[in-house]
Amino acid sequence: MFLEAIAAMLFFSISTILLKQISSLNITQIFSPPNLYYALGICFFSLLGFAFSFFAMKEGKSAIVAAIISSAPAVVLILSIFLLGQTYNYKQIIGIIIIIFGLIFLVI
Repeated sequence: MFLEAIAAMLFFSISTILLKQISSLNITQIFSPPNLYYALGICFFSLLGFAFSFFAMKEGKSAIVAAIISSAPAVVLILSIFLLGQTYNYKQIIGIIIIIFGLIFLVI
């Protein structure tokens, strides 16, 4: 139950990171071959995220599953540090730590 929700959150986070890569492009640039792979990746990972969230909602408690899936922005922030090289201030980092500990206590 929780694994499906965590997988959905990760897939939604990956699609968000890919969306960041092509968000500043116009429509003709998106359909060029290098950027088209990003667009297809966004579709693929979003579809996987919706599929896993459906399975998680089917098997688990909806409040807990929704809380886990809603923590995707925290995962996006962590991934953007490593994959995109973005930096954040200490308040944002503390907020992410609070979200992660909240999820741990929610699942346990």
